[in-house]
Amino acid sequence: MTDTTTDPGKKADADAKAKADAEAKAKADAEANAKKDPKDYILERKAKQVEELKKQLAEAEAEQEVFSPTSKEEPTVEELFNRRMQVEDKIAETIGKYPALEEHREKIRKYAFDPSRKSIPIEEVIVSAIGADEFMKLGAKLAQEANANANANRMGGNPYGGEVVDTEAKKRQEKFNKLPKFMANAQTAYNKQFNS
Repeated sequence: MTDTTTDPGKKADADAKAKADAEAKAKADAEANAKKDPKDYILERKAKQVEELKKQLAEAEAEQEVFSPTSKEEPTVEELFNRRMQVEDKIAETIGKYPALEEHREKIRKYAFDPSRKSIPIEEVIVSAIGADEFMKLGAKLAQEANANANANRMGGNPYGGEVVDTEAKKRQEKFNKLPKFMANAQTAYNKQFNS
């Protein structure tokens, strides 16, 4: 057995063969590059991108299959009915709380039962059904009603409106206005002492 690294003849043949292979490969690459148009380079890049996207899509589908259940359970009629009744109850409760929404009941129901809004809270569905401008007008109307109610039911003061008249206070003020200046200061101190 002869070692190829020590045999000078075989080593020269192997070097010559490797050199010839390298030259042939370089020549083939040069010919391939010389024949390509810029369009060919663009098409090659696009083909590589398509292959990468196909791989990514296949990986994403494989991950989706792992995490998604194999059989989707359809809700029963009873579950669907219960969900619908819950939404109806929430709408009725909200309209009972805010009677000004009564005129928008059908539009609210239509929005609430839309499948795309089934996970949205009923308050947000009401706002989207009515619209921001109308909702602001309703809010202002409710604020005016609340203010009127508070003014009608407030305690203290004159319930009949107008200026409060205290006849004794008026008499004291008239006496005070008639006193000389040095005595008026003493009267003011006296009033502060006993009235506060």
